[in-house]
Amino acid sequence: MSISNLKKSEIFANVDGNRPASSRQLYAVARHFGKVGGNDQGESYRLQKIYSAILLKFQNEYTETPITHSDVSRFFESSEVPPKFVKMINTKPVKAKKIIKDTPKAKKATPKVTSVKKIQADASELSEFQARFDAITKRQDATDKKLSTFEAKLDIIMAYLETDPDA
Repeated sequence: MSISNLKKSEIFANVDGNRPASSRQLYAVARHFGKVGGNDQGESYRLQKIYSAILLKFQNEYTETPITHSDVSRFFESSEVPPKFVKMINTKPVKAKKIIKDTPKAKKATPKVTSVKKIQADASELSEFQARFDAITKRQDATDKKLSTFEAKLDIIMAYLETDPDA
């Protein structure tokens, strides 16, 4: 029996309805809620993003009673968004944009002067930093010395190979 010949309700008939819904199912429900609540394609997309965040947050906060497979089926059959999810939408007031006139007046630009706070470090912190800095410097010097020795030996080997390639 092929899955393509079955209806959606028949495909998921054997799935336990008490299993928690997967994140993929939550995104699908959010997409459905966005289509149900949105008037146009742009608004549907924005609502989809909002509802996906709300559903994922709900799933993580209410781990004792998560959204289940049977809830997902019920949400798909519904033609409206449940009020508990609608209440979770936080709206921020939209600020009006400034209207730019065709001929803006020239304003004098006054440079902002910010106060600079001086941070004083403790003597113990400075000595600890200085000790770490000195240790790093010593390691760097040792590495540089080893590298220059290695380069000198490599130069000797290359010179030998260039003068007597058959050796």
